[in-house]
Order: sequence, then structure tokens, then C-alpha cells
Amino acid sequence: HLAESTYAKATKQRMFSVACRLMNEQYISGHIKDKVTQDVKGFKTDSDETTHTALSKAQAKDMLESIDRSSKQGKRDYALILMLMKTGLRRAELVSLNRADIKIMDGHHVAVIEHGKGDKRRVVKLRVDVYRALESYLQARGQEGEALFVSFKRGDHPTGSRMTTKAVEQLVKKYAPVGTELTPHGLRATFATLALEAEASLHQVQYALGHADPRTTERYQRRKLNLDNNAV
Repeated sequence: HLAESTYAKATKQRMFSVACRLMNEQYISGHIKDKVTQDVKGFKTDSDETTHTALSKAQAKDMLESIDRSSKQGKRDYALILMLMKTGLRRAELVSLNRADIKIMDGHHVAVIEHGKGDKRRVVKLRVDVYRALESYLQARGQEGEALFVSFKRGDHPTGSRMTTKAVEQLVKKYAPVGTELTPHGLRATFATLALEAEASLHQVQYALGHADPRTTERYQRRKLNLDNNAV
């Protein structure tokens, strides 16, 4: 079924891996007698790059400038997009943040991710422009609710309800540059690509993204062929 589908090979392989895991659980628990996936081959991907869109520096700047910050909700949208773009946070990590998770450490503003992927804790540095955007949004919003990013109701009124990952996805699509299929994970790829292009080390970007394996981080660099800054 997957082989005949129109999904990208990387997507097919992810789906296949999930199916294999589920069937293996059935085998281990004794619900099926045979390990049916043992000799079934998966899908070899053509590329060592993520399939997500990564914006250029100019596109990223245009996206941020397109956000109207005259309203409380506009200030929230700007702070949220800026934070995704300049920290590489996963959308689930972003929506789980509370006000109290924004701290000062060694003279720097940071976001403490208490439960990242794999339930890992890590510290993410906030650039000055990110912190100022957050501060502007929180001052405009007021003190209601412990969640860092909350939903709004009509009339520019913030609620105490935490934003959902789906709401974050819709927000990113709303402000995405024309002609791009941008997702929150695309902003994560944007962060990794721009950081590596600006000569951050692979190790630094790996830690910022919370990857266990540097090979995973390398996949996030969408523009490996750089003729302006090249080994030759």
C-alpha cells in the first residue's frame, strides 16, 4: 500500500517503522504467532536532508515584518514566530512552556524545557530580540494564566487557556511567505540551517535542537552546497 502511494520516501519509511513496531508488539505479547515484519524491507530515502522547508535569511525577515504588532494578539504572534525561528524549539515544547520557565542563567535569558522529546530536560538560550518580544507580549497581555502562550478570543482579549500545537501550526501557515509550504518544523529547520550557515558549530546546533545524534542535526541543514563559503 505504501509503495503504491504518492508519499515521499521519507514519509513512507516513517509510516512503515510505526507499523513494524506495532506488529512486533503484537508478536511479543503473543497475539500473533509469526514475526511478520522480519524480512520485509523498508524504503531507502534518496536524500540525507529533511523534507521540511527552510527559509532564507531574507524570507525569515520578511515573514517577521509581515506581522502587525499593534494588537496584543499581534505581539503574541510575533513573539511566538520569532521564538520558533531563533531557538529551534519543537511546537510541543513551545506550547508546554510556562512563564516561570523563562529564567536568567549566567547573565543570559533562557527557556528551560522540562520535558522535551524523550522526556529530556534542556536549556535554550534566548537572544535579546526574542526576550524583548516576549516581554512586550507579556506586558500587553497581563498576568492571567501561567502558560507562556495563550489563546485569544475576539476583541483582542487573551484567555487563560494554553495554545495547542494545532493552533501553532495554523499560525505559522498564516504568516508563511507566499509560495512556501511552511510548518512549525520548517522553522526548526530554518533555525538549524541559518545557524550552521552563520558558522555555529554542529555540536552547538545539536544541543540547541535537543538531538541525541549529530547525524540527525545534519539532516536539518537544507543548503549544504554553499559556493560562497566552500571547502574548495
